[in-house]
Formats: sequence, C-alpha cells, structure tokens
Amino acid sequence: MKLKSGHFCLLLLTSPLILTAQEVPASVIIDTFTSPLVTPLVSLQTFTRDNKKIVIQWEVKDDSIEYFTIEKSVEGKIYESIGVLKSVDGVLKYEFSDEFPSRGQAYYRVRYLNKTGAEMYSQSSTIILPGASAFKFYPNPADKLLIIRADYQVDLQVVDGFGKVRINKNLAAGPQVIDVSFLEKGVYVLRITDKTTGRQQFDKFFKN
Repeated sequence: MKLKSGHFCLLLLTSPLILTAQEVPASVIIDTFTSPLVTPLVSLQTFTRDNKKIVIQWEVKDDSIEYFTIEKSVEGKIYESIGVLKSVDGVLKYEFSDEFPSRGQAYYRVRYLNKTGAEMYSQSSTIILPGASAFKFYPNPADKLLIIRADYQVDLQVVDGFGKVRINKNLAAGPQVIDVSFLEKGVYVLRITDKTTGRQQFDKFFKN
C-alpha cells in the first residue's frame, strides 16, 4: 500500500518506541529525586565517649544539604528526633552527641533535607552502651496490669507504633502498678526519663 508523505510522518510521531525512549528517563529522574530514600550519600558512625554518651559522626560528599535531623530508636523501627543541625557552607564532616543515652542497644540515623527540598535518610548505625538498668518492669507481655519498679523518680511514657503517646505518668521511686488493659494488642515502647539527671531509657513492651 502506498502512503502519502503526510501519513508517513504521522506514523513516526506516534510510534510507541519513540515515546518510550523519550519518557522513561524523565520519570526515573523524578522518582529518584523526590522520594525519601535511604541512600549512601551520608556515611555514619557511632561510638561511646567516656562510657557516658553516644557520639554520632557523619560525612557528606558535597554542601548541598540544608538541615540534618538526628534520630534514635530502641528497636530499629520507631525513630524519634533528638537533635537538629544546620549545615555550614564548605563543611563536609559533622558530629552530634547524645548526652543522655539509654543503656543497652540503640539505633541512630540522620535524616537530611537538601537545598532543593528532597528528604533522604542515612543508613542506621547500631551501638550498645553497657550498664545495669535502675528501671524494671514486668510481666512482659502483659494483659491488664504492668508492674514498674524504679530506683528514682521518673516520667513514664508508653508510645505506640505510630509514635503516639498512649500513657504519660509521673512515677515515684519504688514499685508502681499501671493499667494497660485499654491498650490494643501489639508492641509499644516505654520511654523512661530520670527527673533528676534527664537520662532516658527505652524498652519494648508487648501487650497481649
């Protein structure tokens, strides 16, 4: 069949092969740039200093970052912000100290926002701060009541998997009984703050 020249041009312009070659690279660039990804752009390390605090150090490849938010988790899933640093032009290495870390294992990561508005995360770093705990609770898992024993006056918070504080109490030293019967079945985080020193401890609590 003989095609007119005008028809031949139309077929070339609407060819699926040509449209694919033009559109796919653009969509890939947009998705990679705007998604909050875990990337290797920030190298992160943690270590203890004087067996009292945790030092978080990281390095970036360029000065395109606007802000850094340092985040901490006990179980590696629920993270909370413990500090924010603004970047300095020309500076590629940064350091932040967790002055009141919890004893035991903890996870740290850095969330960063670059100057174009893209939000990303560093890989997490795990560290263990040894030492005996002056706070205990049982049973775990619990059904209706949770017994808590502290050697000092504390603020107690029970946080659910969405980061919402479900219980918030000021407890005196000694044994205390907490009603947890209204909580849904699942995993919660106990956040305990020593009212004298400000030191915090985090533990996982399972509700039947």
